[in-house]
Amino acid sequence: MDITSQHIGDYLNGRDDFELELFAYRNLLGNGWSSRVGGTYIDRYTKKPRQFDVRAQTKLTPHCYVSLAVECKSLSPESPLIISRIPRPKDEAVGHDLIARWKVPDNVFGASVLEKMHGHVVVERCPSDGRQLYKVGDMVGKAATQIRYQENKKEFAASDAETYDKWSQALASAAGLIEIASTSTQSDQLPIVTFVMPLLLVNDKTLWVVDYDENGGRKAPEPADEALLYVAREHDFLVHLTNLTYTMSHLHVCTRTGFINLLRDFGRDGKMFDRIFSSFARAHTVILTG
Repeated sequence: MDITSQHIGDYLNGRDDFELELFAYRNLLGNGWSSRVGGTYIDRYTKKPRQFDVRAQTKLTPHCYVSLAVECKSLSPESPLIISRIPRPKDEAVGHDLIARWKVPDNVFGASVLEKMHGHVVVERCPSDGRQLYKVGDMVGKAATQIRYQENKKEFAASDAETYDKWSQALASAAGLIEIASTSTQSDQLPIVTFVMPLLLVNDKTLWVVDYDENGGRKAPEPADEALLYVAREHDFLVHLTNLTYTMSHLHVCTRTGFINLLRDFGRDGKMFDRIFSSFARAHTVILTG
């Protein structure tokens, strides 16, 4: 059978990673984010050159930024991604990290020229005050796998290798955004506080969650538009001769529909702003809005 324009269009709509990248790019721009598609970076963990899918940044206030590393996997409903989840234990709800750049007064002894020019950079762990981004008891993924029928259509085959490669690329790309945020000079209004989020984007109807209770009892699998996967990936980097560590505790997984909803939640009046930045503001008694 000859391949027709309709066949190609169907493939692009449901199987092509690049089309999914452009979907993310269009929606990011439409929601006021600055965004790039398909740049190259050196993977910190493999030491190999890689190409990121989409990177984006938004300024929620003059002081608050969010950087997003999006990797796209155009899954099909015949081979969906399954996230197995449990209630988040207390030791995994320790708060998320932010990169904060503070102004250094000229009369501070021992501060370097770069610190006085660009600010003193720290990684700040938001306190666990009940309003943080990742709360105790919320469902969090502990395993991710794809399933599909084998060619005989009688048995399932499961694999996590291909999807793992994609979401590990999201973490590697986010590591690059962490270093960019730590040296950013795009605003003179200090403090500047940045949250870096890795995200895996998949097609609609290709994400399922399986929830387990505290005793290991399994609930029925359900389709989902978003899920969190606990990864606890630490990224060590150097700023002004100081060693810093930023922990990417979770990977966000979204379908197309979930991604649109997430961008809506990142609006200035959306719920994500308060959950990401308000704990930091209260801990330091600083005003980050306005």
